Amino acid sequence: MKKIYQNITLEKLKEVLASLENHIRRHRLFLFTGEQGSGKTTLIKELIQLYFGNASDFSSPTYSLVNEYNINGKTVYHMDWYRIRHAAELEEAGIPEILDDENAVCFIEWPECGKHLWQAKAHLHFYLDRPEEKLHLTLEAHDAR
Repeated sequence: MKKIYQNITLEKLKEVLASLENHIRRHRLFLFTGEQGSGKTTLIKELIQLYFGNASDFSSPTYSLVNEYNINGKTVYHMDWYRIRHAAELEEAGIPEILDDENAVCFIEWPECGKHLWQAKAHLHFYLDRPEEKLHLTLEAHDAR
């Protein structure tokens, strides 16, 4: 599945995500690719709100690599791999074990450096672009290989 949305406002984003809710709830691995300031963290916050009904304690893990939350009995990981220079850093941080945890829900910003860890897993990949302050969003769903 591939869907493309253009010129999205925050309100429109909420509508788009609500229309995809059934599809979103079938996944536990979400990837986000886009330049700095493109809206990755905002999108993740909206997804957590939709998925769990509560994103009040949510913050970006820009300097910590991983933020872990327990929301409604589910373990949620929000990862930011922007500062990762070598894939070995992800292994050292225990990321493969997190991604293999079937009970965890994972949101990953800047996932490219760890592609080998997630490419065979079912996931939703959000590509964000923000020309002229309007969000352009491409969503691709991938099944496990």
